[in-house]
Amino acid sequence: MGKSNAEVIALFNQQVNMTADELETWLDDPQSRDAGTGVGIESGRRIVEILRKNPSKKPDAYDEEDMAHIRKVVGYNSRHLAQEDHLKETKTTAELAKAKSTISLKNWGHVRLDRGLGPGRGLTHPTGPRESQATARNRDFSKGRCS
Repeated sequence: MGKSNAEVIALFNQQVNMTADELETWLDDPQSRDAGTGVGIESGRRIVEILRKNPSKKPDAYDEEDMAHIRKVVGYNSRHLAQEDHLKETKTTAELAKAKSTISLKNWGHVRLDRGLGPGRGLTHPTGPRESQATARNRDFSKGRCS
């Protein structure tokens, strides 16, 4: 049996770590086409629509078409993130920033902050640095906001 909608939405919200504006700006950048101009770019545009349609990320606000694409995004990102762990051991940060796989993941809404490609290291958010989920958890935990 597949994942429930709630599980898929949670994964989507974790994996798509760019805002609608950030992703749209990226998709308009010629570098986004370095991984091809087809499915990834189209998917990114659809992700922008989904993010703008439901900025508060309420699970019941997604329709069937949204959920179909959210499932596609989670499937793609999950597969590629799992397959690409070895790249950080075989490529420099500069090579990673230019790798088709990194660019493709970014077209699908995922910036590889966990691979040292965050602010100042090749791939940045157009609107400025963003805090990683791990850093946010640690900060919240230290302030007593997490159990």
